[in-house]
Amino acid sequence: MQPREKRRRVDCMLLALSTNEYRLNRSAGKIALTIPKKRGAPYGNKNAIGNKGGGAPIGNINTEKHGFYTNFGYRFQMMKIEESLMESGQYNVELVRDIAEKVKSGEVRIKFDFSPGG
Repeated sequence: MQPREKRRRVDCMLLALSTNEYRLNRSAGKIALTIPKKRGAPYGNKNAIGNKGGGAPIGNINTEKHGFYTNFGYRFQMMKIEESLMESGQYNVELVRDIAEKVKSGEVRIKFDFSPGG
């Protein structure tokens, strides 16, 4: 057992004794304490050394990967792209397929303005 784990257990025991959160077993002559399990990685774990933390890189769509929202966002983006291509007179199937692949891969992304005026 690591010294930090021993210290954590002793601290838990002292806290339980000071707050009267223990049971006496008079027949066995023992004090029964419950020490909560340690949460997180074990002491001495080196797995996270050098990790910046903070989550996924910019452009990652893990939150959108499943369900309704990804499909809705993709369809809405393609609808806006097709409308703008039709207005400019550049609409053709090959171009739309190429843009669709880029939208799916995340290379192209359109920001939406859902305000009443936009």
